[in-house]
Parts: sequence; structure tokens; C-alpha cells
Amino acid sequence: LVGGFSFDQSKFNRATQAYRQPGSSFKPFVYATALDNGYTPSSVVMDAPIEIKAGDKIWRPQNYSNKYYGPSTLRIGIEHSRNVMT
Repeated sequence: LVGGFSFDQSKFNRATQAYRQPGSSFKPFVYATALDNGYTPSSVVMDAPIEIKAGDKIWRPQNYSNKYYGPSTLRIGIEHSRNVMT
């Protein structure tokens, strides 16, 4: 399905054989669930540092820009693919 530069040199199929994190592909499902639960595109949520405990570890999600943008609408969040507010 999706290969590299030359199929003759490498038969590796990135679509079916590569191990990748799902990343932003989950965001539409998160936003759809929010909309189903009464949020609107103009609903405001915080894009701010957050810590999530996962067992004995702490996860600190980051935006791609490594910045936080404060109060933001859902519309802006999905348009800019913001990780933290999602």
C-alpha cells in the first residue's frame, strides 16, 4: 500500500508492517464524543499544562509547538491539532 523509495530495494509496507503511534488520528473521535456530550465548536476549554498519573509514572502531554495557548475553543483545538486540550 505505502512503500518507500523503491519497492525493488525494500518490500517493507509502511501501511501494514510499520509500528506507529496513532497520534492525532484519535482526535476526531475525542471531539465527536465531546459534541455528542453537549460541547459545541465554540465551547472553551483550557490548553494548559497537565499531569496524568499512569501507574507509577507521570505523563505530561505537550503540543507540537511546546507552547500552551490558554482558553481555546474546540474549533481552534481541532483546527490546530492541539494535543493538550484534546
